[in-house]
Amino acid sequence: MDDLINIKLSKMASDEADRLQSACHFRDAITVARLGMAITLNNCSEEDIISWLDLTEKKDPRFDTGGYNYNIGSIDPQKILHNTIMGLFPSCTIPYRYIRVLMNMGIFELGKTVNNPDTLKELIGSLNKPQ
Repeated sequence: MDDLINIKLSKMASDEADRLQSACHFRDAITVARLGMAITLNNCSEEDIISWLDLTEKKDPRFDTGGYNYNIGSIDPQKILHNTIMGLFPSCTIPYRYIRVLMNMGIFELGKTVNNPDTLKELIGSLNKPQ
């Protein structure tokens, strides 16, 4: 499987990112996606990511490619996201596919918690805790 040169969020994730951007005053949808990715990455295993990749192949609508489309150069110009994935999962050969599913799942996770400020604060606070 080749890695991606563009990250295409799902239609569902893009719609949720728009909602969160508006409701929470994020700068843009990609900021929502990056935060979602960070939170999800902090709370999942590589096995979770691989199972989500499998759902992508099975045409799960949470992972379609009908939403926002971002070029890797604009979403990760300094390769910080790429290097994070490679640091955590050294045997990974498709870091941008990992990033794509983490962003989609992260947007959904944020969407579930954003209506509860205490839960959102706790979720964001978990990013500062070493594992």
